[in-house]
Parts: sequence; structure tokens; C-alpha cells
Amino acid sequence: MINLAILPEMDETLGAAVQSGFRLIRSWRVPPNWSPGDWFKDLTAVGTAAAWQAVCDFDPARGVPLAGFGYCRMISRCLARYRKEWRYALHLVASDSGEEETTTFKQPGLAASSMAKPGGTHCSNDDLRGAVATLPAEQRRLIEQLFWEERTETEVAGAVGTNQSTINRRKQAILNGLRLKLCDRNESQRYSA
Repeated sequence: MINLAILPEMDETLGAAVQSGFRLIRSWRVPPNWSPGDWFKDLTAVGTAAAWQAVCDFDPARGVPLAGFGYCRMISRCLARYRKEWRYALHLVASDSGEEETTTFKQPGLAASSMAKPGGTHCSNDDLRGAVATLPAEQRRLIEQLFWEERTETEVAGAVGTNQSTINRRKQAILNGLRLKLCDRNESQRYSA
């Protein structure tokens, strides 16, 4: 995993937080264009660099414990890398299948093709694209910023002039609404077939 000897001894809990972060990261699904060993080596490098940068950027005057700061920084960077790799993998799948993608997103082919339906099958890109297309423009733009432009909730909140928790609540409400739309659509298709 990670050689914790490279991390300074400022806070004993930082090592435990980093190890906890790597346990979480190892539970993430490996992108299809990576071998598990190479993927976890790459994420280990990203996570280690993020933890080290957190130590360098740490300001004890802010009242945040080093372990929490390092953990959040590490997970954030690894999650950004994870999302980037999956977007690339989904783009390859769409281009390999020869599908013509038309979508409201900046980068076509980013619609998740692996959302599970209740019966164990998968939603198509068209199902997800259709559900997102029915969103009001403001909600659709929020989803695009958070998931396709990789902006953080804090960045979006600053641009909109609100706080991060408001953006988080809006995001959760939108995602719950999309989930319900997709489940309703799947149920109606199952009974009509």
C-alpha cells in the first residue's frame, strides 16, 4: 500500500486516516481499461501525493485536525482521478460500439451505462440521457458542473452565490428524482413487456 514512513510524525492519526482512505479506495470498481494491480498502484501514487500535499498545506490555526484534512484531500484527489478514468472508459465504449451520441453534456458518451435496473439488467445511455433531459435547465446545469466538469460543490456554490450545503441538498434531491424516474420507467417497461 503506502509507506507511512514518508509522512511526517506531526499527527499519529494521519497514518490511520490514510490507511482508512486506501481501504475505501480499494473497494471502488476498477475501470475496464486497467488491470487491478496497475490501477491501485496509480491510485496509491495519487493518494500518497495528495496526503503529502495536505501535510504541506496544513494550517493548524484553522482548527481542523491534520488527519481529517489529509483524508479529505486524499479521497478528493483519488475520486477525481477515478471519475476521469471512468469517463474515458465510457467514452471508449461509446466510440467502439459506433453509437452516435447526442446529448446536452459537453462531452458525449459520459452518460453512465452501468446503472443497475431492479431486475439486474442495466439502463441504457438513452434512459439516463432522457431522464436528465427532462430536468429543468438549472438542475441539468448543476449536474453537468458537478459530474462532467468535475467542479466541487464548494466551487459551484461560490459561482452561484450560496453555500456548499445548499448545493449538496440540491444535488441529492436531483439524484433522488432521477433515480425515481428511472425506476418508474423500468417498472412500466417490465409490466408492459
